[in-house]
Amino acid sequence: MRTCHPHIKLHKLTLLSLAVALMLGTPLAAEEISGVVQSSTEKYATVRSTSELVPRPGDKAQIYFEAPGGNVEVTVATGHVYEITGPNIMVQIDKATGSVAKDQLVRISSRTPMKKNANASEQAATGSAAAVQELEQVIREINEAWEENDAAALDKLLAPEYTHHDIYGRVENRSQWLESIRTRRSRLSVIYSDVRTKVYGTVAVATGRGTVEDANNTQHPTHLTFTQVFIRTQNGWQRAYFQGTRASAK
Repeated sequence: MRTCHPHIKLHKLTLLSLAVALMLGTPLAAEEISGVVQSSTEKYATVRSTSELVPRPGDKAQIYFEAPGGNVEVTVATGHVYEITGPNIMVQIDKATGSVAKDQLVRISSRTPMKKNANASEQAATGSAAAVQELEQVIREINEAWEENDAAALDKLLAPEYTHHDIYGRVENRSQWLESIRTRRSRLSVIYSDVRTKVYGTVAVATGRGTVEDANNTQHPTHLTFTQVFIRTQNGWQRAYFQGTRASAK
């Protein structure tokens, strides 16, 4: 009776596992992408990398520095890749155990990295997808707060330099517009359509159409087109500008 050497069995099992992994498309190991912090806020760090690989949104990131002597790494924060814009990798800080500062080192672990410049359109699409989703959520939150006359909620979603141009040609600054919401007696609702958003790093623009209705049905619906400008701060996306123009029903 023939017997199989245990090392041969182990070798066969290893090859079998490798074959199964390849057939299933299972990544065997994550690629490590190194970078350096260029700037940071409480919530985000902008990172540059010389690697030929580009991470994807959601990839885990570690920010650290090497202690004197170079044998000990000190982690100051962990997070994930938020978006990639041109040469910049934006890392959202999930947990900080120290202060994130310029020139600290970054290690990003990616199981499905992209080749740099291999597919610029794919990089742009994946890099901005997370930012667009977060922006759309902020737009929904602003609409809900506006419908509820909730000036306190809107206060957190507006940039300090906020300017509001309404469909009647009135121009209000941040405090004036919030006061108009705070003292408004009517209950209005708005439905947006044909909304298009575009992210340019830390600035974003949203355009579309809207229909405003009186909750008590005492007024005819008002139709408008709008342009909204958002900036990303350490508190997330905030609306910095709104302009509405009266339009006909579509």
